Amino acid sequence: MGEILIDSQKFQKKIMDYITSQEVDKLFDATMFTSNPESQTCRQAMIHGMVTAGMMTCLCDPIFLEKRPVGHWIPLKDCANKGVYCSVCNKKVYKVDYANQKLKSKFCPNCGAKMEEG
Repeated sequence: MGEILIDSQKFQKKIMDYITSQEVDKLFDATMFTSNPESQTCRQAMIHGMVTAGMMTCLCDPIFLEKRPVGHWIPLKDCANKGVYCSVCNKKVYKVDYANQKLKSKFCPNCGAKMEEG
């Protein structure tokens, strides 16, 4: 597993793009401020806060995130330790009785690995 560096300038650009998008209009239209007589002032204050927060990302140190491992479920039915195992951490995470439901789970509850079809 490697690390992922988040480019703070790209992150800032995404924030700024969002602020100028129609999605932000939908966000504000869904707030309690829309019926307020001073809704435009509230909107401007919220946008100002979002812009300030976006600009602050450039002042932050780079953020490193650990890449999430990818694995698959291993159902074991014909042995003494029946159950569903994670291919990444090799831990039994579910009893065989719950296998049909849990094989649909997208993440291992033990190690956090993302599960794909095996």
